[in-house]
Amino acid sequence: MKERAQAPRFQAYFQRVQGRSVLTWPREHWDEVIESSQEPVFIDVTNTPMNQVAKTAPVIACTAEKTSVSEGSISIIRFDEADEPTPYNTDRYKVLRGESIQRRSDFKDMVLACGTTANANIDNYFRQNVFIIKEDPGIDHWLSFVELPGYIKAKIQIDYGA
Repeated sequence: MKERAQAPRFQAYFQRVQGRSVLTWPREHWDEVIESSQEPVFIDVTNTPMNQVAKTAPVIACTAEKTSVSEGSISIIRFDEADEPTPYNTDRYKVLRGESIQRRSDFKDMVLACGTTANANIDNYFRQNVFIIKEDPGIDHWLSFVELPGYIKAKIQIDYGA
């Protein structure tokens, strides 16, 4: 297998620009998960870079969805009894393919600011990875069972007999 390209200075600078951590995930794993589906698909959170979430709270469901050619999203629904009557917490993550970042109007400035160059290594880095950025909680972060999307309720009913 070809060695994975790394760009730690760009990674650190991109996190600074985003104002939060940015996780990377091998692009082939993301592509395998979403395939050609336009609908959300259930995935195992423990096989993702967000696997630590499963160690801190019961994860009810994790879904991935392709939202455009070069972007997607991951949603993690976890259960927190302390949040009753809305114990289902939804964490959302934006997934960007490398070309989304390379098309940014400030991409060249970011490359220069982090002290790297637009070369074959950084091209490979973007080609080999997707970038996962946690989004701020939205109005649908805390939900009751009734408010959950139907496909999530069905999974809970199957998995937990709820």
